[in-house]
Amino acid sequence: MREIVRIQAGQCGNQIGSKFWEVICDEHGINEHGKYKGSSYLQLERINVYFNEASSGRYVPRAVLFDLEPGTMDSLRAGPFGQLFRPDNFGTLISKQQKFDEIQMRSVSELFGCVCKKKKKKKINCEVFAQSGAGNNWAKGHYTEGAELIDNVLDIVRKEAEGCDCLQGFELTHSLGGGTGSGMGTLLISKIREECRWEKRKNKYIGAAKKKAYTPYNKKHSLFFFFFFFVCCCIKKKRP
Repeated sequence: MREIVRIQAGQCGNQIGSKFWEVICDEHGINEHGKYKGSSYLQLERINVYFNEASSGRYVPRAVLFDLEPGTMDSLRAGPFGQLFRPDNFGTLISKQQKFDEIQMRSVSELFGCVCKKKKKKKINCEVFAQSGAGNNWAKGHYTEGAELIDNVLDIVRKEAEGCDCLQGFELTHSLGGGTGSGMGTLLISKIREECRWEKRKNKYIGAAKKKAYTPYNKKHSLFFFFFFFVCCCIKKKRP
């Protein structure tokens, strides 16, 4: 059976991908915990195209999910199919500066906790998230934040590809309006083309309908990579 590695980039790609896995699981009779609850074993005939069968009898999606902001990944984990994915395939990416800021905030939180404990008061919650993401900027997702963190995503993609018996190709879902989907998404497909030159690459991208200042900039730089690196592109325009 030919296997496909599905990649979901950015907020838009992960939200669409979440609905995609709900429909696929319903077609194959898989519940939210990865167990088969269908009525006919014909549903399991081609399940290996998108799923890996674990030793415990669970079916795990062959998916790579990443975003430069942790909010999207947290919403997917809290969703109805959050337990379906492998925890290692969630790529909540934090840069070095963001890690440094988080450590500083944690030390401040511990300091306030000690002060409050001495005064016998309730502990103050001082958690501050300093993750700014790509800021809807293609260059920031392609050259700065995304380039610094692309190796983490490539390791997950490489692990999923090496676990396939007969890899057919890669399927990427992302948006052109944001910074992670357009900038880091195009950077990822260029890296995949260098390592897996002969596998097919299918792209499903969503064009932004709202006319914002950064939308033409992100689209222009992203479409250049599509003409050279993809075999098939599916365009879906966002409704206004």
